[in-house]
Amino acid sequence: MIALLTRVAKKLFPYRWFSYVLLGFFVILIITQLLFAPLPHQLGNNYLALSFLSCLWLILNHLLIITFNDIPLMSCENKSWFVRFKLKIRRIGYYVLSLFFISLTLAIVFLSLRLFRAL
Repeated sequence: MIALLTRVAKKLFPYRWFSYVLLGFFVILIITQLLFAPLPHQLGNNYLALSFLSCLWLILNHLLIITFNDIPLMSCENKSWFVRFKLKIRRIGYYVLSLFFISLTLAIVFLSLRLFRAL
């Protein structure tokens, strides 16, 4: 699971600036929609919901790129036991982060499906 997330993060790493630009665009779009919506019934705008959903996906993409880009390898048999122990603890932390990331992805997929059904 960590190897797959690492490969995806390394493939997406050169495109991180594009996701920053898109995230900035959608944040500005959300702010302008909230500022220029004087009536409460206009807050149920489809563009606002889709912009919020796009921001969630782009933030998840950013978390994937930043978190799983540099994971240590397990090939250190000639190292001391303390270095191997520290490496195992670090990899356990990455496993916990990957489980958190997968659960967050499933939650956003569920939210996306509910939002598309409501539109």
